[in-house]
Amino acid sequence: MHFAKRKKQYLLFLGGIIISIFINIVLIYGASQEVDGFGKLKWGDPPLKEMELLDRRGDYTFYSYDGDNTIGGFNTERISYKFCRDEFCSVAGAIIGGYDKFVEVHDLFVAYYGQPTVYHPYYWFWFGETNIMLYYDDIDRVGYFYYYYTPPHIAIQHERAKAVEEKRKREGKPPLKTLKKAKKR
Repeated sequence: MHFAKRKKQYLLFLGGIIISIFINIVLIYGASQEVDGFGKLKWGDPPLKEMELLDRRGDYTFYSYDGDNTIGGFNTERISYKFCRDEFCSVAGAIIGGYDKFVEVHDLFVAYYGQPTVYHPYYWFWFGETNIMLYYDDIDRVGYFYYYYTPPHIAIQHERAKAVEEKRKREGKPPLKTLKKAKKR
């Protein structure tokens, strides 16, 4: 009996490891096609000369552009292009035309990127080197899209974390502790 119990625990443990490996592969490599940019811009490109500067915040600048504002032939508006240290790194905008148009864009994304990694009635996420989000605001009756190229964002966050640790060391403070998983209340 003791062997049977151990065997069951071992199989459950092994099954958990296999599921964890599969989830990590999907999250790291994505189950969909990777995105290399948006419109005329590829990730890492500098801003186009015809873009209008909207805001500057530290390492980030935000621009608008009156060029091609469509996704798969669907009209968009209020597109904001984000640059990390003058390299294109994310874009966000609104999908106009109400819920029916948004559903068509959603279906286009599923056809192109595969099933979302996270699915909810009002928002969908695809994770990969480029994270993609679709969101529908039923109150305003507007859909939104967001593409987020992760490498430059991660590099900036690593640099900032290193600078914080160096500052704490110079000030004689201990390093920040790694946060542990929050306990359920």
